[in-house]
Amino acid sequence: YFFYAIVSPRELYRRIKQRDSGVLQVSFSVPVMIAFFDVITLSMNGSESGFFYHKISYGWLFFLFILLLKIVVYSALIDSSAQFFGCSGNIRDTVSLVNYGMFPGLMFLPVYYIISIAGIAPGFFYVFLSFIFFCWFIFILAQGISEMYSIQSGRALAIIVAPAMVTGILMFFTFIVVVFLLVGLIAG
Repeated sequence: YFFYAIVSPRELYRRIKQRDSGVLQVSFSVPVMIAFFDVITLSMNGSESGFFYHKISYGWLFFLFILLLKIVVYSALIDSSAQFFGCSGNIRDTVSLVNYGMFPGLMFLPVYYIISIAGIAPGFFYVFLSFIFFCWFIFILAQGISEMYSIQSGRALAIIVAPAMVTGILMFFTFIVVVFLLVGLIAG
């Protein structure tokens, strides 16, 4: 599964679809490693202190909890979006696909570590590499969703982007309402 996440997202979904025992359970090993690597990567940007050991243990658990929550919610939104676009729902395979789609992100730490040691604008490359690996994740997800529902890649991309856009618009309007409420509270 990990190999196909990097080289062939369509074949990755075909393997997930075969439903070998433990596909979903093994897929959760990726977010566990991603959360751990994220804590280490973020720690590289700051100075080391005695707090590092707390950050590694409790921070990792907190990152993992937030990441798992995001995975489940976003997978459910993708599944709902697919059903809205007329495809059948399949939350189990969607969660597995999202988890395995994050696998290339494990290469972020080694690449960033080399750049950080070389001292070549680590702040810039942190943002740049984050963007590159996020695009790679979206590519894997779009190809997998395309294979899952036998649709074109553009339509699969729309299924993936629609929940993010709707959530962004709702958050924007919620922010506006909260600002107006605070202004009214302060002015009144």
